[in-house]
Amino acid sequence: MKKQNNQSIKAHLIRSAVYVLLLVAVCVIPFALAQRTATSRSITPASSHNLNPETAPASSEAAQGQPIVSSGAIGVPSGVPPYPKEPQVVLYDQYDNASAIGTLSSTFSDFPGFNADLADDFVVPTGETWNVQSIDADGAYLIGAGPAASFNVFFYADNAGLPGAQVYSAMNQSFSVVGTTFSVTLPSMAILTEGTYWVEIQANMTFLPEGVWIWTDRTVQSNQGAAWQNPGGLFGFCQTWTLKTTCIPVAGGPDQVFRLNGTIGGGTPTPTATGSPSATATATPSGTQSPTATPSATPSTTASPTATPSATPTATGSPSATPTATPSGTPSATATPSGTPFACVRGQGYWKNHPDAWPVTELQLGNVTYTQEQLLAILHEPVRGNGLLILAHQLIAAKLNIAAGADPSCIQETIAAADALIGDRVVPPVGDGYLAPREAAPLAGILGRFNEGDMCAPACGANPSPTTTPLARRERPNPAQRPR
Repeated sequence: MKKQNNQSIKAHLIRSAVYVLLLVAVCVIPFALAQRTATSRSITPASSHNLNPETAPASSEAAQGQPIVSSGAIGVPSGVPPYPKEPQVVLYDQYDNASAIGTLSSTFSDFPGFNADLADDFVVPTGETWNVQSIDADGAYLIGAGPAASFNVFFYADNAGLPGAQVYSAMNQSFSVVGTTFSVTLPSMAILTEGTYWVEIQANMTFLPEGVWIWTDRTVQSNQGAAWQNPGGLFGFCQTWTLKTTCIPVAGGPDQVFRLNGTIGGGTPTPTATGSPSATATATPSGTQSPTATPSATPSTTASPTATPSATPTATGSPSATPTATPSGTPSATATPSGTPFACVRGQGYWKNHPDAWPVTELQLGNVTYTQEQLLAILHEPVRGNGLLILAHQLIAAKLNIAAGADPSCIQETIAAADALIGDRVVPPVGDGYLAPREAAPLAGILGRFNEGDMCAPACGANPSPTTTPLARRERPNPAQRPR
């Protein structure tokens, strides 16, 4: 018994010593970098709390032995990364005003209690849908020389000025490094409609011997500023999301240096659909019914599926909502197929802004049938963290594309799954239905890919030279006009 107790005590002491080692290592990040000479740059001066070991007062946090999660000088960023290849554009840009300080954003396989999350916010403008395909972030390895095993990328909805519900995640992704820019290409697009979001890029590492990864701070604040948390609690503060400058006063600035790349959905290509030859149209089982078609908006191909997901499509999600104009269990469709079997597809932004081009005047989402007026209200309703709206926007567009003659063969199961997930919920503003974004995001992402022409139907006006002013402006952004 005594031998077992001694072994337990010994194991506990060894474990405690390792934790102390990690704590000390993090505390002395600024001192480990004391030999580096920060090169002069034309950036806003960092805070007086940079903890440069040559200038920091003896009463600083590092001198008092408290954990420091913000680094000393990490060298000069290697400049703005190259512009993404077409058809991608820069969706959001904070690659400016880099600080000489960075903030911890890593997970540790050997010390998970020190895992740190760091996220920064951005805004998708009204009327736009962003299809984020990659992220560039300026950063550096500290204590060890790396490399990280992989990176995680998360997107969160906004929750009163802090990261809220997670709406997208890509775990354990490969990455590339050019200079101090770490780039991650997402395995599937993060489809974000208008609103405020938070993005996190996080390195997966083994502290011994790889060290930590620091995301470069930005001295200028855009929107709310970055937020940080240590869920494991071993740093002793900020176990939940807190604004970075409140949580870490020694940080080199309120924001992070990063850039989002991708495409903009909801463009306005030529209004005439040009179908691509393909096999005969297939009805969408348990996914979409095609209610009455409007005679003035029928394109050259309007083959419409007629399957219905439920025998009782009457709304039950909200007692006050009456979204069903035709409460019968089998809404019929008036299909007018012509010579071209399949049409191209358009994003939800197009359908929102071109009601005269709709091939139908009713659609069923889940078990509820909506009129065109109600569907337009849904498309214009801001998401505000409601996954039901995220999913409904893409589902409406997918069903309109299919009703207009687009090939549904690759999307039938996804549409059926989306209708099943929605069920009796009535979509705002018609009702007050709700889904957590994490529940809706996977299906919405697939539907978004279909609507943008990345699956079995081509996008309308695919590969044209850009003609619209907003897209042309985004192809070569002026650094002086980047978001602040």
